[in-house]
Amino acid sequence: MSIDLNRLIARHQDRLDIGIASDAEIVRVIVDKIDDAPVSEIDAWHIIALRDRSGDEGADVSLRYLGFAHRGPWITSDVLSISRDLSAIQTRTKVYTLLDPAPGEMIHPRLVGLVKQALVRWGFDEALDLGVSDRDTTRME
Repeated sequence: MSIDLNRLIARHQDRLDIGIASDAEIVRVIVDKIDDAPVSEIDAWHIIALRDRSGDEGADVSLRYLGFAHRGPWITSDVLSISRDLSAIQTRTKVYTLLDPAPGEMIHPRLVGLVKQALVRWGFDEALDLGVSDRDTTRME
């Protein structure tokens, strides 16, 4: 069973939707290959989508990789491209080598906590008045 990342949002759930990225969302950033050298690796990863629905023109979708890097739990900045063979990704700031995806859709509790921190740090919580900082992620199932 997967943890619904939308449960991180206490208020105004109509403004931001968070979840495992759909095939349609992923395919829009697929490229044949990424030429730049990777600077790090991500293992046990999920591709998540942040769907900002606060604007008038539909959802603005940002893809992020969520997994484990050499320093522990990791979430990337906005993904610009994904290699067709799923061996690498290019984000706004770095290129990563992709190791194994996480088995199934279950998201590790440490990664859920990281998403919560990222929503606050990146300004989504305050800008969209989501109440993310009010949620206790230790009780989510």
